Amino acid sequence: MGWFLYLRFKIKMISRGKILWADDEIDFLKSHVLYLEEKGYEVLAVNSGEDAFENFKTNNIDLILLDEMMTGMDGIETLKKIKNIQPDIPIIMITKNEEEWLMEKAIASQISNYLIKPVNPTQIFMACKNILEKADIRSDHISKDYLSTYQSFNNYIQDANSLLDWFSIYDRLCDWTVKFDSFDDISLNNMLHQQFQDADKIFSQFISENYKDLVSKDETRKLFTPLTIKNNIQKDLEDGQKTVLIIMDCLRGDQWKSMSQSLFSDFKIKTNYQTSILPSTTFYSRNSIFSGLFPLELYNQNRKIYSKMLESESNYNKFEHELLKQQLDNMGLGKKSNNYIKVSSYEYGKTLTKNINNFKNIDLLCIVVNFIDILAHSRSESGVLKEVLTDEASYRDIIYSWIENSWFREVLNEMKNWNRRIYVTSDHGSIMAKKPIRIKAYKDVSSGVRYKMGRNIKVNDKYALRIPNPTDCMLPSFHMNENYLIALDNNFFVFPNNYNQYVKKYNNTFQHGGISMSELIVPISTLDPK
Repeated sequence: MGWFLYLRFKIKMISRGKILWADDEIDFLKSHVLYLEEKGYEVLAVNSGEDAFENFKTNNIDLILLDEMMTGMDGIETLKKIKNIQPDIPIIMITKNEEEWLMEKAIASQISNYLIKPVNPTQIFMACKNILEKADIRSDHISKDYLSTYQSFNNYIQDANSLLDWFSIYDRLCDWTVKFDSFDDISLNNMLHQQFQDADKIFSQFISENYKDLVSKDETRKLFTPLTIKNNIQKDLEDGQKTVLIIMDCLRGDQWKSMSQSLFSDFKIKTNYQTSILPSTTFYSRNSIFSGLFPLELYNQNRKIYSKMLESESNYNKFEHELLKQQLDNMGLGKKSNNYIKVSSYEYGKTLTKNINNFKNIDLLCIVVNFIDILAHSRSESGVLKEVLTDEASYRDIIYSWIENSWFREVLNEMKNWNRRIYVTSDHGSIMAKKPIRIKAYKDVSSGVRYKMGRNIKVNDKYALRIPNPTDCMLPSFHMNENYLIALDNNFFVFPNNYNQYVKKYNNTFQHGGISMSELIVPISTLDPK
């Protein structure tokens, strides 16, 4: 047993990393080298830049400690030659020189840290540990934090009895999800995934049992997306403040958490949540945001527009600006200048970048961004995207990369100079559809795969919420015996005809319209310029 423990200790020592230390006075630093070796690092000590470069080429080095002032090839020159071979190798520059210009020169050469002599062994050890083990330390901390709160959080999920409870639960689950993206621990990821699924089932039951009451009571009705402008923007406009509302179609909470990491350097960001409506799809939810009305109210108060919208799918969201103007009129804000922009292509986004300052003096500028929704739908049509967007994590990665490099970031950068508050929200989220459910219905049934509206829809009700009296849930009904069928879990509806063809097309694709936290709970964030 003693020999086994010794081997484990030696393996752990070796695994901490291999360090190359170059200093022309390396003989005077033996105590420092011994200290690092006692801590488990393997150290190659050399006394010149030339030796450092040769050893670097012939050894697998994890980290380099580099003296700036050496005879022969100095530290800066050695650094450049090494970086030409391996740009990402971490290097700690050590120097007696405190001149700012030298620090800037070293930093420009992409060093990882900069230490001023004299340095003590503990200082060197901590600098090495920070670079070589930071990711593992963070992963261990995240893992311990998650496991330590796992049971109490499970109890909170089981006892949740309000929308505010579910906002908090979803926020925490999204936090863990994004944190877990940074390290690979299959067992913990599976544990979180199962906890998310279990929470989703309880949430779906909560919505199924309470949706009718939630949309009819004032204290809970205000938590739904049709009240977005009333809750967040009305007071700003009344106080004479100019604002921007950005609706990112199909944006989920976890995706926004990932995206917002790119924006913290420029904006103070505060994120709350609100609830999309049923069905959680663009036709219903985005028209409700712009009109400030639930679907039944919109139908009853503006049947002319509603009828035009139903004429074809291309009309579903054609009247959003008109609905916005009507909502502002109803608030007594009809004299406030407003504009509506919808961006559905890269080309139009670049055009908006060039022209965005033309809207600087508008009281309320509304921008609809369709990138995320288009990405989700395009995946089901493209084999290449299916290869790239394999799961939720890869979806977040693509969206983060997009916000870092897209026209959208350029627009936000310009808006930052306007010195006004920006609101970012979504009409609904999405979920990866995994389980095909056979249904039977008349041909005039709606086409969505996560919800159906029509007459005599036949399906096992354990797979969906059936709404037999749509008006009870603030939904319009146009025919006798017309039902809404809203998918639960990760189910999606498929007709028996061409069953295999549609299963192949929609399985493992991102869809919306159903009941899940990722579809219904959406972020509403304020961005204030720093």
